[in-house]
Amino acid sequence: MTLGYNGKSSNRHALLGLAAILAIVLAGGLGFLGRDSTARADMNPFQLNISSATCTDAGVTYHFVAPHIANGSGGTLTVAYTLNGGTSTTATVSEIGGNSANAQWNLALTGSGTFHVTSASFEGSDDEAHGLTGGLDLATITCTQESATATLHVIKVVDNNNNPAFTATPSAFSIHVTGSDTDVAGSPQAGMAAPGTSYTLDAGSYTVSETGGPAGYVASYSADCAGGSVTLAAGDSKTCTITNTAPQATTGTETGTATVTVMKYIDGQAATTGSFDFTTHTTASNISGCESGCTFPLTLDSENGWSATTSAMALGASYSVAETGTPSTCGPDDTYRLAGYTTGSTLAAALEGTPGSTIPSFTDIQGDQYVVVWNATCATNTDTGSITIVKQWQDQNGNVITSGLPSGASFTVSGAGVSGFTLNGDNAWQTAFNNLADGNYSFTEGAITGYTETAATCTGATNSTSSFSG
Repeated sequence: MTLGYNGKSSNRHALLGLAAILAIVLAGGLGFLGRDSTARADMNPFQLNISSATCTDAGVTYHFVAPHIANGSGGTLTVAYTLNGGTSTTATVSEIGGNSANAQWNLALTGSGTFHVTSASFEGSDDEAHGLTGGLDLATITCTQESATATLHVIKVVDNNNNPAFTATPSAFSIHVTGSDTDVAGSPQAGMAAPGTSYTLDAGSYTVSETGGPAGYVASYSADCAGGSVTLAAGDSKTCTITNTAPQATTGTETGTATVTVMKYIDGQAATTGSFDFTTHTTASNISGCESGCTFPLTLDSENGWSATTSAMALGASYSVAETGTPSTCGPDDTYRLAGYTTGSTLAAALEGTPGSTIPSFTDIQGDQYVVVWNATCATNTDTGSITIVKQWQDQNGNVITSGLPSGASFTVSGAGVSGFTLNGDNAWQTAFNNLADGNYSFTEGAITGYTETAATCTGATNSTSSFSG
């Protein structure tokens, strides 16, 4: 059927119909493409992904990327997370600059354990909030950090194999662990055999030492604390073993004997001058001519080099020694004072001790012993004075008389370095006391029959003269 004029109209109408159909199809296609863009996540311009999670020395670092946001347009990232399932914590971080194509953030979190990102979001330059959509499998990561502390184990060993007479146990010794000369928490402790005593300490340097315990043992330290010093780094676990070894049972110049050596030190140095007397006491019966309990005098001087060693004594003997005639404090005429005594199984051990006033006394001797007797030089007092006492006689008119006098005048005195005296014609009725130390002095004249004391005067500054008239 013909619809158009001369057939032309029908062609025109057919073209218009095709155009309409194409328009409808195109419109339908556009509508379909629009629906697909909202349904497919990989085309979402608002994605925020976790691209990596890396453990660090301090905790963990998360790397976030917004793949469809240009670099410099991401702004601040806000992240909520938990550590070991605890309370949620919020952290913020600024976008990384640089040449990357997309907005990126690095968030460093500190701690040790399991980190879990619960949410993350940012507001870009478009001022719209964008939440976490990708990399969720990286949201949870466990990062266990190395401890900042260290562990020190201290073991005490006592070796009595050399001498059955030595029976000490580890607990007889007190163990100290100090840092900056101060005992750490839990120190001191009685010595303990393996596994010993453990201390949890901050990284740093420490000293391990011991006090107490029977004399005669020799201490040594293991490699981790050579000389008693130990340095700990974070995470270290070190063991310090202190071993005390008993001396050999056969010592001295004969099998089964021991000696005691006495040495003199003055002002911290081996003596080179002076002579010093001692009393000694021993129960050793093997010394020729000595029964149990005998006493030997001893002198340390230049002839023996201020050192003397006893004869060999049987093990189990007792011995004591004490300096005599030397005061513990300096007087006006003293050259030395006794500072004290130290003892040890070796000279080095005796020299390391602190001088004390206790007289050295050894019982049940099982090995050689050393005694150091310490003295200090008394300062010379150059600030001295003198006192001259002059006796004058007068008649009732106040005139000095020199004949028909009594036989003498006696005086009692007080003060350091002076003593009672009598004035008479033999000493011209006067006497002097020189080189007197600073102090107070008094002179009192006894009663004289027929005379009355009328005056007693002191004159002078540094040197004074007292004149008594009767």
